[in-house]
Amino acid sequence: MATASATSTTADDRREWRTRAASAPRRDWFALLFDAGPVTITGFAELAGIHPERAALWIGEQVGSGVLRVVGFDERLESEVILPGEHVTALLGDDLSPALDGAREMARAHAERIAPIVRELADTA
Repeated sequence: MATASATSTTADDRREWRTRAASAPRRDWFALLFDAGPVTITGFAELAGIHPERAALWIGEQVGSGVLRVVGFDERLESEVILPGEHVTALLGDDLSPALDGAREMARAHAERIAPIVRELADTA
């Protein structure tokens, strides 16, 4: 299976990533990350109700493609990741509700930090 990277992607990689990002349950996983804030792989696996190996694989793909960002480490030195605010509306949709005002502002203020694969998804949505 092809994996998109932040530095070099093919059209097939981008198509595959868009398909996977938009599919359930993965779309729900982005929403879960948005609600949870910084989370470890172990924490995400528990919240999502999936095996830690599956969580590690999926989160690794998302970090590798720039969709998720490592922001620190917990007391066990397990990395913590977030769904960056500037990616929220592209991945979860924008219903124009006040709840997403902060995410829209992040996307405007930090447009240069939006991962290319996320930018492409937003441009084709």
